Amino acid sequence: GVGEEAGAKLRSVRIYASDFKRTRETSEVFAETLAKVVKEAGGEPEALLAPRPTVSLRERYFGELEGGKNDRYDDVWAVDKEDATAEPFGSESAESTRQRTADLVRTLEREEAQPLLVVLVSHGDALQLLQTAFQGLPAAQHRSLQHLNPAELRELPPTAEGAEVLSAAPSAAA
Repeated sequence: GVGEEAGAKLRSVRIYASDFKRTRETSEVFAETLAKVVKEAGGEPEALLAPRPTVSLRERYFGELEGGKNDRYDDVWAVDKEDATAEPFGSESAESTRQRTADLVRTLEREEAQPLLVVLVSHGDALQLLQTAFQGLPAAQHRSLQHLNPAELRELPPTAEGAEVLSAAPSAAA
């Protein structure tokens, strides 16, 4: 029936989240809501739905600007546009953040045997930089992408160029 079908689809969902508190909480709410929908349809929620915390989805490190006002991030993003490998104010570079998040996707592609729907719960810069990988765009262009709102769901189907970026070997840091 409908419940069995919902349960079967649920088994193909994996939730990965930054290990930071607010993303862990968001991922838990998402998982609980999805489990409730499956239960209401007569299915059994699976333990596989439990969010899996990972440092790979942490927010970009903003160096000296950590803990300060967000309006200073514009200074970092201005440098990103010119050089995605730069580390202004001791921040993690845009390229490094993109590599870290894309390495997670590569690892999941390699390790998961069946087709999956993967839900990534992370932070604005980390997700926008990952989106540049999916779209095959340079990391320097991450601020040209549509802004991600808190708790927004956004599908990231790779373009042909993005598939090439994502099929590249993981970085040595992964």
